[in-house]
Amino acid sequence: MRPESRPSIETNRIRVFIDGRLRHSSRDDQNVDEHSECRLRPYQGWRKLILMMGTSVNHTTKTRVLSCGIVPIRRGPEGLHVLLLRAYNYWDFPKGMAHNGEVPLQAALRELEEETALQGARFEWGQDFFETRPYARGKVARYYVAELPDGDVVIRPNPISRAIEHHEFRWVTPHEARRLLVPRVAEVLDWAMKRINSSSLVTSKPGDRARF
Repeated sequence: MRPESRPSIETNRIRVFIDGRLRHSSRDDQNVDEHSECRLRPYQGWRKLILMMGTSVNHTTKTRVLSCGIVPIRRGPEGLHVLLLRAYNYWDFPKGMAHNGEVPLQAALRELEEETALQGARFEWGQDFFETRPYARGKVARYYVAELPDGDVVIRPNPISRAIEHHEFRWVTPHEARRLLVPRVAEVLDWAMKRINSSSLVTSKPGDRARF
């Protein structure tokens, strides 16, 4: 059977059929096989040929790395506050990597307890989530928003490495949080506030500084 005349693309090697005969070049080759009827060189020549023939190169897709977290909320007489954790000069909500086979929501709750000792999260605004744009070589952070009952925050060491990963925590208003968060995490805050403010469970209170 004659090979198809349309180029065939592999992950680590480019395979091209021309006039029914196989012409190939690895990505590191500087020249085409000396017996080839096609004398394109270096690799850019192969890329140009493939593009001219209407075929694009598909690069290997990296596996997505998922980190799961909670936007902790508390409501009180002074309005709504969110919990932030600081690692050096970086502020974020409690979050961490999901274990193999772990459901993302379970991972988020586990990380919340491991990092802050807080339990009893109530998903008053549903279990929808927000995912950040990819960062740090394809990592994606998924956040849920939940209300937390009264309780002391305790910064705990990592249960595996025993390292202290956070240096400070703060319950702050959304306005204060916005000044501390990087733009990528501030988008998570915006999403959480939109869900909360659009819910009938939230009633307007005088001096509620969390509404914006």
